[in-house]
Amino acid sequence: MRIFLRSTVFLIAAAVASSLEAHAQARPTAERTTRLSVFAGATGTETGLYNGRNAGITAGVDLEVRRFFGLQPAIEVRGSYPVSDGNSVALKNGLGGLRVEKSLGRIHPYGAVFFGRGELNYQNGGLLSKDGSTIYLQSLSNVYSGGGGVDLDLTTHFGVKVDVQMQHYNSPITNSGSEWAKSATIGVVYRLALGGYRGER
Repeated sequence: MRIFLRSTVFLIAAAVASSLEAHAQARPTAERTTRLSVFAGATGTETGLYNGRNAGITAGVDLEVRRFFGLQPAIEVRGSYPVSDGNSVALKNGLGGLRVEKSLGRIHPYGAVFFGRGELNYQNGGLLSKDGSTIYLQSLSNVYSGGGGVDLDLTTHFGVKVDVQMQHYNSPITNSGSEWAKSATIGVVYRLALGGYRGER
């Protein structure tokens, strides 16, 4: 349910930002002080449990903050939802954290760290706990995620995104009590200007 709520927030944010962008068109040559970006894409995940794989969607929102030393930090909120659950576990999550970008013309490489909550839904009628005493259908976990990617501008507002993340889940199924998932996302980005301007470029 949290994933659906986050998706709704993303859509509302996009609608609000679109209305603000219409106002910003009056001064197209000025440097924008703040930008809001929304993105969505297809995600493939190696779950780290019994060679399981998920296919899903990831969507998020970035709000840029003040630039320093040529780097552009942003606060990001994102969520992932599996469309194909695979044969071991289906992973859902909602995350928030910090992203730091370096702009190289139309190319924007970045690194990011996130923290949030995840839901693990075990397939095939559930899986045994590591001590063999309990069958788990579902478990909840804190999620730590780190990774990076690159955005490539196609136009002033639209671009493409490639993103990779390594994510840590707690799991009662594994001997270590941990599960490391690897995810890769390919998607689209829409950037919008907010706030004032610093003058002509």
